[in-house]
Amino acid sequence: MSSPFAIDPLEVAALLADEISGADHRPAEIPRLIRAIDTLTYSLHSIDADVPAAEAAGLELPLFDYREAYEAIKQRYPTLGHYWLALHAIVEDGADGELAVGDAIDDLADILIALREVRWINKRADRRNALAALRFRYDMHLWMHIHSLRQYLEEMRHDD
Repeated sequence: MSSPFAIDPLEVAALLADEISGADHRPAEIPRLIRAIDTLTYSLHSIDADVPAAEAAGLELPLFDYREAYEAIKQRYPTLGHYWLALHAIVEDGADGELAVGDAIDDLADILIALREVRWINKRADRRNALAALRFRYDMHLWMHIHSLRQYLEEMRHDD
């Protein structure tokens, strides 16, 4: 990590995974989930640019069961559902906006599986590869889930 004030991305990734899955044995709370997502997002800025390419250790990841994760999260967060999502949020002249439907449970399941993969890499390879895997997963896929989900969760929090 490059900043002395940085938060350990692998530690907060594990905390977010535990919050999503309930492995921390605490009741599900939207405000705590929001804080965990925010902390992970902030911590990603502290990952050095010189980390190796993801999966550089040549490890074959186990398959984590998406359906099992989805159903467990659905039980843990029964108030979460679908939400409107603006696609291609950059406004350009002559381009029409486009809406899609997001699924908060799907978002959390995808985030959880990615964080479980990172945890697995950290245990079997090393910290540098785990950081690279986290950064790669965020850059390639998780950002799409995290930021739209985060807005939805804030609206849910204020709707109560």
